[in-house]
Amino acid sequence: GDIATRVQVALRDNSKPKGWVTAQRDGEPFLDIVDGELRRSSSSGGGGGGGGGSPGKLGKSKGFISAVDNTDISYTLEELQALRQRQLDSAEEIEQNLDAEGAGLASQLGDTLLNSKLTAKDYLQDFEKADKGVISKSDFRKSVRALVPALGTSSNNEVDALFESWDSDKSGMLDIAELRAAFTRMKEQARERAAHVVKRREKAERLRRHAEVTAKAEAATQAAEALEAELKERIERPPVETRLGILLVKRNMKVGDMVAKWDVDHDGAIDKKEFLKNVADLGLEASAEEIEALYIKIDADGSGQLEVPELVMFMKKNQEMRKMEEEEEKAMTKKAAERRKLAKQAQIAAFREDESDEHQQQKEEEEACI
Repeated sequence: GDIATRVQVALRDNSKPKGWVTAQRDGEPFLDIVDGELRRSSSSGGGGGGGGGSPGKLGKSKGFISAVDNTDISYTLEELQALRQRQLDSAEEIEQNLDAEGAGLASQLGDTLLNSKLTAKDYLQDFEKADKGVISKSDFRKSVRALVPALGTSSNNEVDALFESWDSDKSGMLDIAELRAAFTRMKEQARERAAHVVKRREKAERLRRHAEVTAKAEAATQAAEALEAELKERIERPPVETRLGILLVKRNMKVGDMVAKWDVDHDGAIDKKEFLKNVADLGLEASAEEIEALYIKIDADGSGQLEVPELVMFMKKNQEMRKMEEEEEKAMTKKAAERRKLAKQAQIAAFREDESDEHQQQKEEEEACI
């Protein structure tokens, strides 16, 4: 119900938005920056820390509502590529960390104990000192290797470290009480780890799905930018003959009459000097070199003379070509707008996916602090 102004927060060296906070509430300043931290403004009346109206440190929000308007969402192709790579890298990092965590002796033994439902009493019965209710370090090594075959013949250091952590009275032997406590602890850790693994793998899969959404936005943006660049090039600096065609169409000139006037000596031909002067007099925005290059292009046989019918035919053709090009440019402009619209929709989807990831990350961090 509050009338609030929200502002975007970004790292100084990174333009990517990091989140949104309330800057004003009911027309009054709500936030100050104190020692690099966002704090409630002393004039906001929002309580929070310290008496005498001193600014209170802003607590983490429990809710999450994005104030980003769709019109504000805009990615370049490079930003989308970086976002997709970040999502894939994060997913791969999660998977690699899970693999590394699961490879440890404690993890493997805990999973074995949980899945086998082995009790401390059952475990002890397989050893020579079972009648005394204890197990030695050497027997422990053998049993652990039997329970965790993947351990193989690697160093005993990890096994011995586990033994010593279980040997609470430091007697050099594990008794039934120590084994029961260790088994209970290992199974509980295995349950917690299994739940953790499920959540982390779900996050990795979610990141990969989001990367697919970003990839679609990337492809749509690339298609839009490519067509826009082509259209921009055509419009901003078209070839000299296209510029001449634009001029002829714009003035709606009768090409035959125009060229006839150029042939002042009525010999039925236009030489280079006449061509350069008359084309320049039309007001064509082109350098002398460009106009001369156009003359050479029209004078295909290199005779140094342009027959009037030949020039008239070229001019008419150029005029008609320009009309066709105008239609093509209109169609391209429409298509570019459609592609940009599709790219925008895809970018919004990519932004929302990334935004939800950041919200989830914030939620996980808050839960970890509790």
